[in-house]
Amino acid sequence: MRDTQTEKLTFNFTSADLAAIDLLVANGFYRNRTDFVLQAVHSKLDASQDYLTPLLAKEQTDDFTLGLMVLTTKTLQALHAANKVQTIKVYGMLIIEQDVPLDLLQATVATIKVYGVCSASRPIKAAYGL
Repeated sequence: MRDTQTEKLTFNFTSADLAAIDLLVANGFYRNRTDFVLQAVHSKLDASQDYLTPLLAKEQTDDFTLGLMVLTTKTLQALHAANKVQTIKVYGMLIIEQDVPLDLLQATVATIKVYGVCSASRPIKAAYGL
């Protein structure tokens, strides 16, 4: 899954690993350290497709979204009015709009699991361990 949504991660490398990366960059194999890390990650993910495909298939249930899911107050109010409580799993990106009240979300969503990126208010992230 390659898209324009990014999230910043921090890595710790040994000085020997950084020296090797810097040598490759200095000799034109990569544009910079970031380019090296991104290419290494993409290469490893491509090599892991035989494992990822069945894992992803196993995760796909009625409560599963592949791609982008946006939760709005209006959507949650409709679930609440219908007396429905959901479990949410997203492979990609979950956006819980900033105006969604935590109490309404807790009344309509039992659990949230995100494989990827989640955009939500701090109280919601804290309440659901995101």
